[in-house]
Amino acid sequence: MRLPVIVPDIWQQQFSCRGCTNCCRELVVHLTDADRKKIDDADWAQRLDVEPYVKLHGGYVLNHADDGACVFLTAAGRCRIHEEIGGTEKPIACQLFPFTLEREASNVRAGLRFDCPTVTRNDGAPLPSHRKDLERLAGALQDALPGALRDAPEHVALTKDIKISQDTADALVVAIDRLIARRSLSLHARLLAICDLIGHLHGARLNNLDQTQLSELVTMLANDLGERGEELPTPPEPKRRWLKMLRQSAFAHAEYATFEQAVITARPSLGYRWTQLKRALRMGNGRGAIPDLSCGAGKGTFEQLRAMTVDLDRDEPEQVDQLVTRYLQSRITNRGGFGRAYYSWPLLPGLHATMLAVALVGWFARWSAVRAGKSSFGFDDVQVGLRIVDRAAGRAPELGARTAELRIGYLAGEQALVSLVSAYSVG
Repeated sequence: MRLPVIVPDIWQQQFSCRGCTNCCRELVVHLTDADRKKIDDADWAQRLDVEPYVKLHGGYVLNHADDGACVFLTAAGRCRIHEEIGGTEKPIACQLFPFTLEREASNVRAGLRFDCPTVTRNDGAPLPSHRKDLERLAGALQDALPGALRDAPEHVALTKDIKISQDTADALVVAIDRLIARRSLSLHARLLAICDLIGHLHGARLNNLDQTQLSELVTMLANDLGERGEELPTPPEPKRRWLKMLRQSAFAHAEYATFEQAVITARPSLGYRWTQLKRALRMGNGRGAIPDLSCGAGKGTFEQLRAMTVDLDRDEPEQVDQLVTRYLQSRITNRGGFGRAYYSWPLLPGLHATMLAVALVGWFARWSAVRAGKSSFGFDDVQVGLRIVDRAAGRAPELGARTAELRIGYLAGEQALVSLVSAYSVG
């Protein structure tokens, strides 16, 4: 049975592939058996004069050339499969990017990845125009990997110990979405209001409430915070320990295995892990030179990063507002920041992780500006920061590990998250 696809409901979001080839260079593309059969039937090993795919962790992935690009990427920046046979003959993962698919009750919900430059730039056609392709790909994915879109659970985990109905989860998401969309308030005020809302929920005795009472509590808090808006109290300055945890999370988001690192033998891998540990310790200390990260070579110092100020041109404040609004809707309204889309985390910890991600976007925007030798950051740096953060979210094993859970749990208390979001604001 083919399931209907819910297209992402993201305010004014647009996308059309512009052939930037970032995904052809950065992503490790996992293949289904059907993908491999298409490649074999077209005799691509002979035509390329190189193995088109290689084995990795019990599965198969597209091979990459020495320059790091997919072996199917031509010098002109075109996919040979697409050019010579057709776009529908490409691997499912290539056709789907930057969209994702997750089962939700009797539907399939499509998500959107913001590590695609064209998505952050908001360039192209409205998202509903992709519905037919997404429905076709959902069907192809069901056929190729029957377990990929398995049945969704009847209830949603609010916390590790509390489960709520889908209707109650929807009420919570809708309440937060209204705060996100309340653009009569500044972006900074809306972010603090969301932090305040989930902070109240974190500290409340939620197990004493039934579903109706919980929905009413969330709606009441959201309305109150929305009304107070710009009058919310100024958060405290971040404590040293909170800043260290922010940098540790930044390191986890910035570190990812390239294709070459994913397929190397165990001995070089141990060497890489050793250098990674040393860089992680330097990130935690937060003094002196910024270490190299997988997302880019280190330039400048932590002191320069902390001294960085925001410098937005006339139209850029609105562009930043729109970008962060769209990203929050992707992770919250469209459920990309909790549940199956995010390490199967409960809703409330997922919301805390989303707000930490917003602070990290600000941290990486400053990092991008430092690397460019600037004394302030602008909209281009915010786009860089968001792409780095979203590339890892839900995909880097370290971010779903027990240490990440403990970090989020600690930052959820003591006004830590609202402090970090305020300190690393991009608006």
